[in-house]
Amino acid sequence: MTTLINQYTALFGYDTDDAGIFGACLIGGGLIGAFVGGGIMETLRRYNVIIKVYTVLSAIVIGCLLYALVPNNFIIVSILFGAMGFMAVPIIAVSFEAGAECSYPIDEDMSASALMTSGQIFGIIYIVIWGEFLSETPDYIDTQNNFSTYFIVGNVGIMLLFMLMYNGDYKRLNAERQIHSLVNSIDDTTTITTLPSPMEHNPKLNNRLLTNK
Repeated sequence: MTTLINQYTALFGYDTDDAGIFGACLIGGGLIGAFVGGGIMETLRRYNVIIKVYTVLSAIVIGCLLYALVPNNFIIVSILFGAMGFMAVPIIAVSFEAGAECSYPIDEDMSASALMTSGQIFGIIYIVIWGEFLSETPDYIDTQNNFSTYFIVGNVGIMLLFMLMYNGDYKRLNAERQIHSLVNSIDDTTTITTLPSPMEHNPKLNNRLLTNK
């Protein structure tokens, strides 16, 4: 969506400067959201739940944005673009972690590469289709009753459906817990014997040393 912000918002009377601010709000909100989301992931490590919550919240924010994207509503639209970045950007990081979990013991780089490649392919198709229809849209519209709205809503609905259906296994976390459990069991059953010092073992030597002093 960031690629076509200028072209899309121009249909509602917003100029290039406005689109630049919308993009900055989206990126800024995304950076803050990534920081907060990283802390949540590190604390909870329940990636299936986190990704579903972020997806539902992102869908809600996008719906509000589409509703609010009308002429002369700059402040509300800017806030909603920031909120969309805050909710949507962390999904990328959570997806990488969830992919690494369900594909374990495959290397994390391979699962991340597969997700990035498929995302790029989908993004290219998304931009080509949406951009083609945007070029055929009248220069100015004041209603959401258009192809762009239906296209975005349809894609969000598909994303929401698949994310809510996702319930991958925590293979990597389970393996880590098994290793920790094994290490703890070894520590519990291992006894360390303290060897006596030479002084304690040979009292005569100890007395002789004291006499020499």
